[in-house]
Amino acid sequence: MLMVETCPRLGIRAIKPKLVAHPECSAVRISLATNAGLLAFSLPILRDKATFGVRCFWGCPRCGKKRRYLYLRDTQLACRACQHVSYRAWTMPDSSWRLRVGRPALKARRRGVARVREFAAAKSGSHPG
Repeated sequence: MLMVETCPRLGIRAIKPKLVAHPECSAVRISLATNAGLLAFSLPILRDKATFGVRCFWGCPRCGKKRRYLYLRDTQLACRACQHVSYRAWTMPDSSWRLRVGRPALKARRRGVARVREFAAAKSGSHPG
């Protein structure tokens, strides 16, 4: 599995000053030199108004969502979710992340699923099993 810590990524901060200077720009053409050769990408730029100005994001080429970083994997550039890139802490069996975030989130998800099952069973007149 590819990890965020080892995967090459492209951040929006590298070109943000130029994007702020050119508010009409809606896409950027980027060339990256890799072991596979020169790769060229046309990436959409998405903007959000903020109280202090404008926030700029990449538009993921696969899903179209706003992202701060795009990751390069097998000559494809996309967001972390589309590339299936994870964090190292998520894969470590005894990590503090699993104790603080992973386990409580998993329990909450299980409770939510159980409530949906109970509601569906009550609605249909049968008892949950």
